[in-house]
Amino acid sequence: MKQVIFFVLTLGTVCPAFASDSTWTVCNSKSFLVSAFEHRAGADSRQTDVVLIYGGHLAKGVLGEDSNKVTLNSTTMNFEGEMTLNYRTNKMTLKGVLDIQGRRFDIGESFKCVDKTPTTLPGR
Repeated sequence: MKQVIFFVLTLGTVCPAFASDSTWTVCNSKSFLVSAFEHRAGADSRQTDVVLIYGGHLAKGVLGEDSNKVTLNSTTMNFEGEMTLNYRTNKMTLKGVLDIQGRRFDIGESFKCVDKTPTTLPGR
């Protein structure tokens, strides 16, 4: 329940608005939660806003449309590596280095994802 409330509260900070061709996906592994919002980024490009959650730590960043490299940052946690998100199979992988308050960890996580596009939100 806390995760659902957190994602609803975080939604307003992750994306300014939903368009009909935007996709919001929530993914979880045994250790992490990820919110990924894919949307237009200008007239002819796309990007994915990414939020990585580990315990009380939250880091944000952007995955570009032409690369699977991602850097996620906050004051207490940073991640640098690669992210792949397959919308057809609802699976995501995250590989790279996670830094939590100066402690570095190599991670390689597989995630199961759920589509949370605007039509699945309450009241729509």
